Amino acid sequence: MAQERSIEVKVGALILVSLTILAAFVLLMGGLSFERTYTLYVDFDNPGALQAGAPVRVAGLKVGKVQELQFLGGKVDPKTNRRTLIRAKISVEQRMHDAIKEDADFFVTAQGVLGEQFLAIDPGSAQKPVLGEGSIVRGIDPPRLDLFLAKSYELVDTTINTL
Repeated sequence: MAQERSIEVKVGALILVSLTILAAFVLLMGGLSFERTYTLYVDFDNPGALQAGAPVRVAGLKVGKVQELQFLGGKVDPKTNRRTLIRAKISVEQRMHDAIKEDADFFVTAQGVLGEQFLAIDPGSAQKPVLGEGSIVRGIDPPRLDLFLAKSYELVDTTINTL
């Protein structure tokens, strides 16, 4: 009887340890971070294939993620006094706060040729002030290959018709 009880306790402990390891693995692979963050907003005319949940990187190091993308419809934003189509809300780890300056560049790029889209930040010059919590900045739109091909086709067509 005591031996049966001992086996049940061992099996129960094994199941609990396995579930704990599984939960930790899911949390780590899911990119859950307990680092404190602050929010920035980046305006784009066309952010390409950037999606909510995409990583935010500084010098290749993941320091945050895109929280959401809002369609503002091209209205003039009273806060920035410029026309905005898409506003990305991003969270950046607090440890990067002093590194991101007011002249920082925010742009959408991809890992490799067909890789995942992410928002990259070039921190800016050391002489400029730090970009504050809740700041709204202008992002650099990614190059549009589809527009390039369409314009190239028009150019070739015009050239052929002229000849």
